[in-house]
Amino acid sequence: MKMKTLLMLFLLVVSVGLMAAPEDCLRIISYNIRDGFDPRPSQTEATRTTQGNYNNFVAFMKEQQPDILCLQELCMTQGIRFTEQKLKELAAKYGHSYSVFLPIAYGLGVTSRYPIEVVEKHPQGGFAHGYLYVKICGLNVIVTHLAPQGYPRRQPEADMLASLVRDKGLKRCLVMGDFNARSPYDAEVLKGKGIKPDMKEAKYADALDKNDYSVVAKFLAVPMVDTLRLYVPAEKRMTCPAHKDLGKNGERIDYIMATPDLLPYLKAGRIWNDVPFRMNSDHAPQQLDLKLEVLGR
Repeated sequence: MKMKTLLMLFLLVVSVGLMAAPEDCLRIISYNIRDGFDPRPSQTEATRTTQGNYNNFVAFMKEQQPDILCLQELCMTQGIRFTEQKLKELAAKYGHSYSVFLPIAYGLGVTSRYPIEVVEKHPQGGFAHGYLYVKICGLNVIVTHLAPQGYPRRQPEADMLASLVRDKGLKRCLVMGDFNARSPYDAEVLKGKGIKPDMKEAKYADALDKNDYSVVAKFLAVPMVDTLRLYVPAEKRMTCPAHKDLGKNGERIDYIMATPDLLPYLKAGRIWNDVPFRMNSDHAPQQLDLKLEVLGR
């Protein structure tokens, strides 16, 4: 009886460790977790804890079972104070055996079920928050977090990333993260919306540029495809601020861009802004599903 119990426990551990993503797709999620899970004042007293935000994040990722997860604001000085080891421990909790961390104040990270080849860890030189370029399953994956301080800061960052994709002739490439910029595809919805309400500090006074579209346009001109606009209607694409009335104040500043050769492999997309969100962030996660055939190329 004791041996049978031990065997059942072993099989349970193995099954959790091998927890599979949806069998018919390769699932990718990009998410700005906000300040390393640091609590927001807007959270209720009962949920205003770093550990509670951490636990809710893990529960969500276990439910969605992404194959590749790209993260922004893995802060080293706030919240759980991320390190490479802490990201590795976090990834293991939702079944990812591989992780890469860009150790800057507002760190970037990628975790995956599959081995990760690091191509470039670009720190803050020329960037507010750098970028992380990796290869996973033959995909070129770039995660970034563009400057919040205004389009004069973001435009050179976007130029550098667009040039990286274009000049190297990258194929099967995804660029994703918090771009802090608006899309021309959302122009009709944005009419009448002003500066983002929760960026009132003087240093962020021009933060969303009164509908400047030049930053996102640089990626579209590579060309790259704004994937989630293919699946989510313009009036429902808002990603920020996720903790407020998205219908009134919300807008889209987070993206998953893809090179055109990935178009035949796109399967589904979603922005997780349509459910009462349990996590702390002021951003909503974005999800892109690719057909499994992409792995055979």
